[in-house]
Amino acid sequence: MLLILIMYLGIKKIHSFQTIELNSSINWIISSILYASYNSISLIPILISLKRFVKNKKEIKRITSCTFIIMAAVTLIIYLLINNYWVEIKKVEIPIMYIANKMGILASYIYGGLILSAIFTTAISAGYSFLNSSTNSKNRYMVSAVIICTISIFFGQLEFARLISSLYPVFGYLGLLQIFFLLSA
Repeated sequence: MLLILIMYLGIKKIHSFQTIELNSSINWIISSILYASYNSISLIPILISLKRFVKNKKEIKRITSCTFIIMAAVTLIIYLLINNYWVEIKKVEIPIMYIANKMGILASYIYGGLILSAIFTTAISAGYSFLNSSTNSKNRYMVSAVIICTISIFFGQLEFARLISSLYPVFGYLGLLQIFFLLSA
């Protein structure tokens, strides 16, 4: 649903895209790598648990190709949207939410609900994959789950921008370390 709404926002504003200004600094490349590796922390354990559903290498290639095409299209649309509204969203915590709000109140509510569900599902899957791979007894699982939930209450009090600017790089480097160990194994 999130992908469909982003595509809708992009298609609705396609007539007003401005010239793309490429940033010559390397910071955006480093940030992109850290963001991708941050997401790999919870993604890799989930993908490993799904391997029993994949039938053969041809199917893996087809799934990878389709995913790449969809993600490349969405990435381009998000980039064009952000570039189009750059002056207005420089200091906004969730830029696409701001853009959705510009499209109308309904788009804003739908996107807000989708973002909230994405946050919850990501948190649940990350917690589940962490607990599943780090605990081996039911008691330890429950104690760890309570600790994670308690810690999340404290992190939930931080503003979104501060949370992103401090936690994403840390977990991004941890994700890079995880990817390195997986590739070297």
